[in-house]
Amino acid sequence: MAPPRSGKGNDGQPSGWEIVRTVDIPVELHSGTNTVTISGNTPWTPDIDRVIVR
Repeated sequence: MAPPRSGKGNDGQPSGWEIVRTVDIPVELHSGTNTVTISGNTPWTPDIDRVIVR
């Protein structure tokens, strides 16, 4: 699930890089070791400040 984009880029189109956001994304974790992969479907790397597991 991709977080929603927000803000506008130089071309007036929606963008998200210049606005700080908090996005909750539910994931299913199991007992023991889990691997969480953060990636995107564009050449740009997601700009992640932190990941909190609750």
